[in-house]
Amino acid sequence: EVPVGLDPEGIAIDTARRRAFVACSRSDFVSVVDLDTHEVVTEIATGAEPIDIGFDSATDRVFSADAHADQVTIIDAETLAVETVVPVGGYPSGLTHVPETRRLYVGNSLGSSMSVIDLDTLETVTTVDAEPGAGAIGVDPTRNLAVCVNFVAASANFFDTDTFEELGRLEL
Repeated sequence: EVPVGLDPEGIAIDTARRRAFVACSRSDFVSVVDLDTHEVVTEIATGAEPIDIGFDSATDRVFSADAHADQVTIIDAETLAVETVVPVGGYPSGLTHVPETRRLYVGNSLGSSMSVIDLDTLETVTTVDAEPGAGAIGVDPTRNLAVCVNFVAASANFFDTDTFEELGRLEL
């Protein structure tokens, strides 16, 4: 058993360094776990309630969706230091990074929206309206398509990832 923070809700793995990053929502930090020793290496403070997390080996960054802070904390995976914080819509709860386009897609549950962060500039490119409960996002970069699933509205919104125009909506 590895003693991470309270309410671990998301995990991302850095296979090269053999580390796990665990989003601990009630502790407001990310626990970094050494996968060989099963010990916590450090705890990285984030915004309030980190509930989803991702790792991108191409940029060597960890992304934490900090739900109650309405932001994404971006962490340098080598130094384990917070690189920057990017404001997004209300209650970010889902992250999907796309290495091919160097973008991070964020589902904002209470904001009923989807934000897109450019991983080169670390700035929000756009935030588009979705439906209540926007969360999980799937992206097909070959078709320039993003799908945002909305758990409250029981629907999915389809977006063009070049223009961010809504292409359609599906009741689930």
